[in-house]
Amino acid sequence: RGSRREGSTLAVGEVPASRMLSGISRIFTPCYSPHRFSQTRRARRPLSGRRCPPTVLAMPMAEGVVDARFAPCEDIGLTIDVPFPPPIGPKLLQRPADEPLGKCLLRMKATAEKGLKKRGKGTKDDVGEVTVRLEEPDGTAVADDVLNSDAWCHQRRLVVSPIASFRVRVDAPYVAAVAVAGRPVVGYPLVPVGAGLRFCEDDDLEWTWYADDDVVGVDRAYTPTVADVGRVLSVRAVAVAGCPPAEFVCPRAVAPAPSRPAARARASELGERNEGALRVMTYNVLADAYSHTWKELYPYLSDEAADAEYRLLLAMEDVRMASPDVVALQEVDKKWYDAFWVPQMRAAGYVPAGGLTEKTGLTREGCATFCRGDAWRPARTEETGLNTPGPMPEERDTSDWVSSQLHLAHALFFHPGAVHLRVMQARWLLRHADCLRRRWVEVEGGGKEVGLVVCGDFNGEPFDGVIRFVRESVLGAGDGDWALGSVFRWGGTSSRQAAKELRALTPETESVRPRSFVGGAVAELEETQQRLGRMAGSWRVVSEVERGARSPCGVRADGTTPLVVAQAHAEKGCTFKTCATVAAYTLRRDAGMSSGVSVDGLSALRWPGAATAEEREREAAGGGEASRSGNGNGPEWARGDEGGVEGVTPSDDALAALAATTRELENHRGGLERMRDDAAGLEDEIVARAYATSMPSPGWLAVPVGSSAMHLRHPLALVSACGYPEFTNYVGGFAGSLDYVWCDSSALASVASMPMPPLESVTAETALPNSEFP
Repeated sequence: RGSRREGSTLAVGEVPASRMLSGISRIFTPCYSPHRFSQTRRARRPLSGRRCPPTVLAMPMAEGVVDARFAPCEDIGLTIDVPFPPPIGPKLLQRPADEPLGKCLLRMKATAEKGLKKRGKGTKDDVGEVTVRLEEPDGTAVADDVLNSDAWCHQRRLVVSPIASFRVRVDAPYVAAVAVAGRPVVGYPLVPVGAGLRFCEDDDLEWTWYADDDVVGVDRAYTPTVADVGRVLSVRAVAVAGCPPAEFVCPRAVAPAPSRPAARARASELGERNEGALRVMTYNVLADAYSHTWKELYPYLSDEAADAEYRLLLAMEDVRMASPDVVALQEVDKKWYDAFWVPQMRAAGYVPAGGLTEKTGLTREGCATFCRGDAWRPARTEETGLNTPGPMPEERDTSDWVSSQLHLAHALFFHPGAVHLRVMQARWLLRHADCLRRRWVEVEGGGKEVGLVVCGDFNGEPFDGVIRFVRESVLGAGDGDWALGSVFRWGGTSSRQAAKELRALTPETESVRPRSFVGGAVAELEETQQRLGRMAGSWRVVSEVERGARSPCGVRADGTTPLVVAQAHAEKGCTFKTCATVAAYTLRRDAGMSSGVSVDGLSALRWPGAATAEEREREAAGGGEASRSGNGNGPEWARGDEGGVEGVTPSDDALAALAATTRELENHRGGLERMRDDAAGLEDEIVARAYATSMPSPGWLAVPVGSSAMHLRHPLALVSACGYPEFTNYVGGFAGSLDYVWCDSSALASVASMPMPPLESVTAETALPNSEFP
């Protein structure tokens, strides 16, 4: 369900009477005490009136109120909020619930006396003796040996003589703070979230919205209007009468609505919802957790358009305009899931199907699924880890092979060169989805067949092995993606590692070409794969700086030799992916050329692994792996610079680099073809033996072939509900289809799909993301 993350599988039934999604039902019940208010739930109250227990409303406000709140699941089992009058001021005491009352009252007495002395009231003798006792409504004192859990009951009285007396209120709703995620913009709903909620939920609070000092709304959600432009919005939440309110002031004044004509026109082309149809939306919302990389990835993206609280509003508007039954989001930030997505989706009528399924690793982002609450209910959810093999019994024999190929799979799904990993991970996802569906049919569905929808960011283009496997139900051992993926190694083209190695070079080791073929032909192919990746990246940077598409690094370094100059740049943080000097040095060294820090005229030449636009179009028409020779989702050496800058004459060094890389590429492709042919020659016999010695699950088969390939089959008749658009991802240097909604053609048929945005809107600000498409 996305790069380097856990995936959620969702089996979807037909649209019939039950209208049930496959998901898990989670039920939470509060602890009960006869001394406390029952939990306030919206379903138990009339729509009008305040959202708190009637006994609280009837309480005379002339008397002080002390709030005792229990938290039996926490170390501090009781908090007592005492609104002492001046000069002491309000105090919050935290006490164990199993503590004797007398000890608690002694602490309260010391707090009151300390407050009086601190506020300049003299000594304790000047104030007089402070006494603290807890009384029954008839004035009888509660015994000191009674535990706090039994002592603090509703309607008892706390007497702090001679300061004040308070009526006890137990487990009253409380809100400590309020926050609103998202900029205030005309036409875009704002939904606040309470923090520090006790014995209530956000919908139990009384909300009041203000524009400057004028009341403009009394519901939880508020949509700014044209009349609010330039005014500052604030929202106030009150849990119960007598409790202090929580308030949030928006840091920005209300702004006019942005112009999004292409986005709105695109949504309108989807048309009206067909009766009995299921509308599914998959959306990669671009995690803010990666924003530190955007200056390099999206240099055209303005700071204003990159702001998370602006982008989130636009993404949520896209969901509302599409009006899906089910929406599957990827790259959802952990910090925005509860603060923005859940309240916004609930306000739009959606309920979560499970929670946020975070990716493995340290970056806090993941997948989230929602469905329309008025039409569907989540019945069961399961999380599928994409970094470990599936737990199917018949796959145990292949687990060692899988582990040898996927030892870093939790961090590789997104990498363009990890084509074989995406095949395996997609298979696990489909297998778990099918098992989830079958279990539901057998246990809860009464044997009635239901359809299956699998959607998300597959990080594969239509010609990639992962998409061909999903679409065609089979991927043979002779497929080129097995050979290509088998020589992939994480970090093999790391620019930081290359810079570290550059800094460690000496004049004696500089002339030694970086290659080590220990381990045979496969190891040699692995080494060549990584070296070609460095060469392609270096070629691109040198060419882009020469033709003005990339700014120079800005580092000024003098030196007597090219090695000294390149090392000086590396010491300043330059790598072959960011600096033309280091890139030129790396390219020349990997190509076996003489040492140097420039390759003049390189922008006039096309990287020999890259195809022209005409070649890519011609190859794409025929499909298959040849299409990967362009700037597609393949290894680095297949995504080099196209060159061809007019008016630039290639130097002898540039022509020498072209000749060296061409020879290297031809040899490497030949080695990959031999590996592929070897696997294909073994495939038939191994697959026949697998069928003869074991009984695979109906339609499912996974058989290792040799050391670097597999024969895979699945029984699902999946079709892309949106076809194969020209792109779903369009950024600087890459455009292609990576996202899909797959539906089971045996039960479901696609009736409509939302078109991609017009190219002129996508490229209006160079590429995506931009101010209209977040």
